[in-house]
Amino acid sequence: MANLEFLRIARKAGKLEIGNTGVRRRIKRGKLLIFAADFSEREREKFIRMARRLRIPYIILDATKEELGRILSRRPVGVLLITDENMVRGFLGSGE
Repeated sequence: MANLEFLRIARKAGKLEIGNTGVRRRIKRGKLLIFAADFSEREREKFIRMARRLRIPYIILDATKEELGRILSRRPVGVLLITDENMVRGFLGSGE
């Protein structure tokens, strides 16, 4: 399971896009699309269609928008995009 604290590292490294606008702007560079558990289903489906078209994997976390926002020292956030393959490996492998 992914370690949410690793998202802070990705953000500080400049390898994390945050929120609808940032993710849409950089989705072509994406390596992993991440959704909060309570992200709008309608919006999630739009992003999933884009991700599938671009062959970008995605995950839906157990964390809420509030929790993700708190981890990133921001307001609630429902969608994130990691733009670096090494960061994806670290994020997915950091919970072991």
